Amino acid sequence: MKNENTIGAMPNSSLTIYVNRQNSFFRFLNQIFLLSFCIWLAIPYIFNNTGNYFGVVLFILWLFTTNYTWLVKKWSKDLIFIAVFFITFLPYVITGAFKWGTLNPMSIFGAIVLFFIGIFINHYFMYYKKDYIALGRIALVSIIAFFIGTVISYIGYLQYPNVGRSAVMSDELYVSIGMGGYGYVFASVFIVIGFSFFLSREGRSQVKPIVKLFFIIAVFILLLHMIMASYATSLIFVFIGLLVVFLKTSFITNIFLMTLLLGLFVFAHDFVGEMFFALGELLENNQDLQEKAVEFGYIFTEGGEEEVTQLPYRLELYKRSFITFLNNPLFGIYGPFGETGPVGGHAGWLDVMARYGLFTVVPMFLAIYYNIKKHLLFFKNSYYYKWFFVSAILFILLGFVKSQFYVFGIGLGFFLIVPAVPFLPYVFKKREDIVHETIKNKGIKDN
Repeated sequence: MKNENTIGAMPNSSLTIYVNRQNSFFRFLNQIFLLSFCIWLAIPYIFNNTGNYFGVVLFILWLFTTNYTWLVKKWSKDLIFIAVFFITFLPYVITGAFKWGTLNPMSIFGAIVLFFIGIFINHYFMYYKKDYIALGRIALVSIIAFFIGTVISYIGYLQYPNVGRSAVMSDELYVSIGMGGYGYVFASVFIVIGFSFFLSREGRSQVKPIVKLFFIIAVFILLLHMIMASYATSLIFVFIGLLVVFLKTSFITNIFLMTLLLGLFVFAHDFVGEMFFALGELLENNQDLQEKAVEFGYIFTEGGEEEVTQLPYRLELYKRSFITFLNNPLFGIYGPFGETGPVGGHAGWLDVMARYGLFTVVPMFLAIYYNIKKHLLFFKNSYYYKWFFVSAILFILLGFVKSQFYVFGIGLGFFLIVPAVPFLPYVFKKREDIVHETIKNKGIKDN
């Protein structure tokens, strides 16, 4: 008698093998698109020549090759609020009413999407899949790509040393040579602070000496690049960030120190510049050091990224955006009841408040709050907690002193790469060796 249980057994087995192979193929593609996205972000020559939309396409391809069930699972609060934030823009985009000053509206909208999509990518691997190896790959590929991109850009600045302070920068020059501009430099602030973790006493034991040596070289090159680019605020932020993470101070002291130093440096560029000029006079017997001191003086007095850096002028720009917001609190100047008003264009958070009001910024601020809170809880007992906390504070403060909102490199650097940094050691471990291990007993978290 024929055994009916055997009928179709081979096809079912074949189907299982086929499905497994198909899943493996999609996982492979998913990783390729993910790492390609990181490379696109980190090498200026690539994103200068491909544009924002290429990054959006890579994200869509990555999303297409994920496990779709995560999109219908219970979302964390940051995902919910960032989705609501995007939805608030839909009426403007559909009706063609989306604006951002005199800038190309669709390019700005694409940049805003890129600014925040790191939240989704990170959540997928860190909280849904719990794929710490993939997070480690994000960190490793990003730092290698940033190193390559920075070297290329640094060579460009050596060839054209004054381009960083030029009032009108040549877009053709940046594209052809592959030089990193405003967004790239400020993204590097968070890359340097995050990866400096592996130069600390707590972090250096987690990687091999050759890897640690590479991090030393990479961080050094990124810092040199910031100096050559002459973006004074980026130097201020990275200096304060590194100072605080390596100081053994309390939580309250960290916040006070960062606020005090940022207030001093950001609002007193000229004073800091004069200090470097005075130092240059004292170094008259050492020409090389004197030239460097004078160079730093010019960076802070000229500001690099702007023509005017005096405190009254900055405060006036902030005041413009804030008053415009108060006059149009619900929907901003572009909303249905908006009245025309000036926007300072110098403080990301205040500017978006003035342009689109509470209707848009409330879900945005809640998304940022819950995203940071989620990571702080994850790293609560971690050596890396302080590094992430300092990065988060600087990210928030940067939004009050710079028009960072649509500079997607800053958002991707903070939301995608910074939380992935401590997982880098997992890249060098076999998957089967860490299946039953937690982050806690592998050194990312303190015992």
